[in-house]
Amino acid sequence: MKSRNELELMAKDMRRDAYKMAYNSGTKGAHLGGGMSVVEILAVLYGAIMKYDVSNPSWEERDRLIMSKGHGGISLYAALKNVGYLSQEEIDGALHGDSDYYEHPRKNIDKGIEFSGGSLGQGLSFAAGMALGLSKRSNDKSRVYVILGDGECDEGSVWEAAASVIHFGLKQITVIIDLNGLQYDGSTEHIMRLGNMRSRWESIGYDVFEVDGHDVLALQDVFRKESEKPQVVIAHTVKGKGMSFAENRVEWHTAYLTEELYRQALKELEIC
Repeated sequence: MKSRNELELMAKDMRRDAYKMAYNSGTKGAHLGGGMSVVEILAVLYGAIMKYDVSNPSWEERDRLIMSKGHGGISLYAALKNVGYLSQEEIDGALHGDSDYYEHPRKNIDKGIEFSGGSLGQGLSFAAGMALGLSKRSNDKSRVYVILGDGECDEGSVWEAAASVIHFGLKQITVIIDLNGLQYDGSTEHIMRLGNMRSRWESIGYDVFEVDGHDVLALQDVFRKESEKPQVVIAHTVKGKGMSFAENRVEWHTAYLTEELYRQALKELEIC
């Protein structure tokens, strides 16, 4: 078990790298809103939960992370750098120029990226196929974690995949819903009301847990729970978490950091 201090320090380092990537991208901007809401989730998964080997990225028994909400890529890169898949040089060059690290991640197993994100609603289907493949190879040791946005759950393909996971008994899948209440063009309640997310997933056949998505110890506890069913973790988060000028503001789904805002974000990070 990792301590709160260890995991929160990792999350702070990730935010620092994410701010730098966003600032370096210039007026092109970056997905800071939805990127910041998943920082603690990724810090706990990579810092305390998932099995992987940076020196052997294709290790068959590794756990897999599918970033279905591709606009969380900036924080995925920060997590991968923190654990050794990416270098500081790659972080400094990300999101601009001829970098291989775009706003939405592109599959690169050697760099720890399991899935090309960007077209929303595809990650859970991909994870179901991946889990079926693992079972065909008699691999019951690897877990597959899938991060969905709450706005992404507007997509019908999510629910088709969700039913398939139950039908095929793919209990090694954990779905994580980044429930921050905002999507690209407004609140999730206004754009497409999804009702009670917990009961909706439970009615299909999942074990569902709700958690504060920024509480690293609560996240660590919930990810360690065992179940005979596929799991859903509903993580209640804040879009733009950590930047006072961006928190709960839909316009920060994609935006750019001026030098002044970059300095402010770093200052707020150091005093939190």
